[in-house]
Amino acid sequence: MYVCTVSWLSHREDLLLKQIFWQGSKLEVLHKLEALVERGNATKLDDLVKNVDIKEGGIVTVNLELTREYTKNKALIRNKLTELPWVKEVKVKMAPKATQAAQPEVEGLADVKHILAVSSCKGGVGKSTVATNLAFSISKLGKKVGIFDADVYGPSLPTLVNTQDYGLRADFDAPEKIIPHEYDGVKCMSYGFVSKGQRAIMRGPMVSGLVSQLIKNTNWGELDYLVLDMPPGTGDIAITLCQEISISAALIVTTPQKLAYVDVIKGLEMFDSLKVPTVGILENMSYFTCDGCSKKHRIFGSGYTDQIIQQFGIKNSFEIPILPELSRLSDDGAPAVLALPEGVELVRRYKHIAESVTEECEQLEDIKNTTPDVYYSVSEGVVRVDHLDSKKSKRIDPRELRLGCKCAACIDEMTGANMIIEANVPSDVYPTNMIKKGNYAVAVVWSDGHNSSIYPYSRLLSSDFTDVTK
Repeated sequence: MYVCTVSWLSHREDLLLKQIFWQGSKLEVLHKLEALVERGNATKLDDLVKNVDIKEGGIVTVNLELTREYTKNKALIRNKLTELPWVKEVKVKMAPKATQAAQPEVEGLADVKHILAVSSCKGGVGKSTVATNLAFSISKLGKKVGIFDADVYGPSLPTLVNTQDYGLRADFDAPEKIIPHEYDGVKCMSYGFVSKGQRAIMRGPMVSGLVSQLIKNTNWGELDYLVLDMPPGTGDIAITLCQEISISAALIVTTPQKLAYVDVIKGLEMFDSLKVPTVGILENMSYFTCDGCSKKHRIFGSGYTDQIIQQFGIKNSFEIPILPELSRLSDDGAPAVLALPEGVELVRRYKHIAESVTEECEQLEDIKNTTPDVYYSVSEGVVRVDHLDSKKSKRIDPRELRLGCKCAACIDEMTGANMIIEANVPSDVYPTNMIKKGNYAVAVVWSDGHNSSIYPYSRLLSSDFTDVTK
């Protein structure tokens, strides 16, 4: 069994030995999983396990299909694989949906062009207020818009948009469908309209099914954008919605605190694993401008948005100021972007966000087709960045790339100082795995064990890294 890399081996020989080792290990893992199938835990292995990944240090990751037996199978797999002596850690994750194609049974969403998820991954950051004002700002651009409140435990839409109308109405032409409420031209649906403002007391699987049924059975008609006000966190409801409907993109809302920053990372990773591109980070309550001066007072600190963008390569970042009138207007059920004059800073900022996000959503297909192909060329001993659209290539020395990592483990998040000790990075370090992250970056696992590197494509193509072919 291959244990370590002998110093005199070439990159090609080293990689070949590793591949032999991983293939043998994967067969052992699959053999153990087959034993579970034989015991009646799944009809076929392919129905249960979608992917198996093995990394150095005995770390096994299994992507498991979401079924009613998910929790049970997760525990069984962990117990079974730890029987292998070389396995040190078993990670069982929910398998992402294979495609973003719209599901044929989602009739209510058939004529919706784009579904934009607004997520906070943490409660208390003003996500629902952001989602509501964004929906009406997009509508003011001349788009046909709807908003769906996916929070069953604490629905906010009936408060934020005072339609003065509760209950559900059946569509006359299609009685099995629900007619959404409407406010100033925007179609609205929330569990709060069903429960008359009462919060739900249910278990997770029931809630996920209820939310899924409600959004699918609403007759949205023709919409350019459906804004999806996601529940806080990265739990069952968020995962189920991403798997069952074709979400075009996500906007993540945060506030200028470290705790919120940590949760943004979780949200980015969730959407990335579910193949939903993140088109922007919005920092709410970012600053306050008093009446007597134009200075931005950052009451909660400077925030971490710049660090997130630098690390993950997200193109768009936005700031929303603290505005005293916002709370009063929200309580009155009047979206601020409709109630306040066009010249108010808050209204202008939401217009800019709406324009940027919609432009990004409409360009996503082009972005997918023009992102560069990044891979480690064993024969050349370099990381290649091949931009297929422009037919240009760039070759980067692996060690230079490793030393240029800007993850939280390599860069001090408070001071920005580089914490990498160059002497500890081997001269022959190279990528053992490279994974596309959304539409803007690639994640790299290194032969020295470092596994949190993320490089935006724009940075790979910039002067930050030397093109060794020149």
